[in-house]
Amino acid sequence: MHEEARLLQSGQKKRPSLLFIAVGIASIFWLLARSGQKPSRLAYPCQKAAAANTTVLLGWVGGLLLATAFSRRLGPRGRFIYRSAVLAGVIALALGGMNNLAVEDWQRQFVSTAIGQGTSRVAWVQDSRAATGWSTNFDARVNATAVEEMMDLAIKQLAGQATVGEAWSSIFRSHNGGSNYSAGETIAIKVNFNNAHGLSLHNPNYQVVNALLRQLVDVVGVPQQNITVFDASRPFQSGFSAGIQARFPNVKLATQSNTSCWDGAVAGTRFACILRDTTYLINMPLLRTHGLAMVTLSFKNHLGSVETPGVLHGAFGSTDPDVNPLLRLNRHNYIKNKTMLVVADAVYGLKAGGPTDDPGGSKGITNPYPNSLFLSTDPVAVDSVMIDYLQNRGAN
Repeated sequence: MHEEARLLQSGQKKRPSLLFIAVGIASIFWLLARSGQKPSRLAYPCQKAAAANTTVLLGWVGGLLLATAFSRRLGPRGRFIYRSAVLAGVIALALGGMNNLAVEDWQRQFVSTAIGQGTSRVAWVQDSRAATGWSTNFDARVNATAVEEMMDLAIKQLAGQATVGEAWSSIFRSHNGGSNYSAGETIAIKVNFNNAHGLSLHNPNYQVVNALLRQLVDVVGVPQQNITVFDASRPFQSGFSAGIQARFPNVKLATQSNTSCWDGAVAGTRFACILRDTTYLINMPLLRTHGLAMVTLSFKNHLGSVETPGVLHGAFGSTDPDVNPLLRLNRHNYIKNKTMLVVADAVYGLKAGGPTDDPGGSKGITNPYPNSLFLSTDPVAVDSVMIDYLQNRGAN
């Protein structure tokens, strides 16, 4: 009689229980169903338990098969030692590999946090898939799918709501003292194209703007023609405009070339009438340092909202609110009373060499990709968080 059969019949080796096999098989199907298309879920406690059950079952089967192949060469004791070693090795390797995959994938896709409370709350979402490599080709440098997932997560994180629609409703109601968005109301989105003169320089990504527009148009229900993306002091580069118009053809694009109406005197200059006429204002700054102002974030972004931004460069360092042009600019009713949200495009950033460096490092300055979005309804809070971020990464 074959040695394996003899041992089983004599009771020296027990067959595994049906429950052990059933739990193992069920765990395999659970892992495939829940984590097959989203490995990040392997970080969930229930998935780790299923992974452990699966590994034990597969380890037992693998050890049995390997040991049986050598059954004619090994005695009972040798088979026991061999199987135990194989089983332990399979379990250790599989559990370690699954755990590492889960942690790395979880960090890669879902690093998010909310800093502060109430209106000063800041949502920070980071996903290393977002930046695909700096390029003069606007289509090639951002993973649009990743950015849209980040924007959805960030807006929900900011508002503390379960859905994008509920989050926007909460933001509108908070801004309006209880009222939601109403038909006919308009939204202006201020982007930063201060580096419009150079394709390789740090400029906005249309994919980030589109992620915001998708929420406003498809979820909130704002008509495209009621939204204006603008920089009144600079032109848009063609790749940026084309990327927005391909998806949202009726969204208005206002630039230096087609802004001719100015109103609202401030610090020796005037605002573009876009700010006067809009119901809501969304500020979309970039993340970078600045040789004169130290940083250029949400406050400084509005230098592109006025007719002659050059006149505002004289007293950035003043602590007097009646003198500092950034404070005078941002406390004007056109900005202070209409800003409902700040959405910082930090997929790329400049911790050094800002504002005119190349995020790709062609000038010899290393600027790691932040792969981030920072959202808040409070410009001071979000700028503070972004300054901390830059300082913690050695900004100079």
